[in-house]
Amino acid sequence: IPPNVKFEIDDAEQRWTFPEEFFDLIHMRTMTGCIRDWEKLFTQAFHHTKPGGYIESQEMDYMAVVQSDSKISGESLILWCELQGKAAYNAGLSLRTSGEKLKALMEKVGYVDVVVQEFKLAVGPWPANKSLRNAGLLQLRAMLEGIEELSLRLFTHYADWTIEELHVLLVKVGNELKSKDLHAYWPV
Repeated sequence: IPPNVKFEIDDAEQRWTFPEEFFDLIHMRTMTGCIRDWEKLFTQAFHHTKPGGYIESQEMDYMAVVQSDSKISGESLILWCELQGKAAYNAGLSLRTSGEKLKALMEKVGYVDVVVQEFKLAVGPWPANKSLRNAGLLQLRAMLEGIEELSLRLFTHYADWTIEELHVLLVKVGNELKSKDLHAYWPV
């Protein structure tokens, strides 16, 4: 780590305590589902970015897309996405975001020359391209290892599911995700 790099843990939704025009670069990643007020977040970021500085936000829309060439429907995955989204809404959060939405908010608070780059992050081993397949396998592992943690509080506290009901759904989702017949991806 270079000597001029410093890492700090803070709550980005609280009032920022850094001086204004402090940062050359503000990088955010995977904040979807964590931020209740994106405009407030970007406003604070803008005030704390030096003139000529940059902001970068890398976000994923938590509504999986099943491609038309998929041999299975991915109904359990889609159901999980929809139910998780409703539970998040009940908790005052949104799991749906898009580059265009974030771009509009960044421009609203004062950022200029905002560029959106959209990608498809495969879930599973289905892509023919080796690098996309490797990324899909990494995402599959992340999902299989983290789906219970992503789901537990939302489903049991904000959707009135039992842990047993949730486990049944998660087994179905996991089986779909592991199938090469499911051609699904996350919009990033």
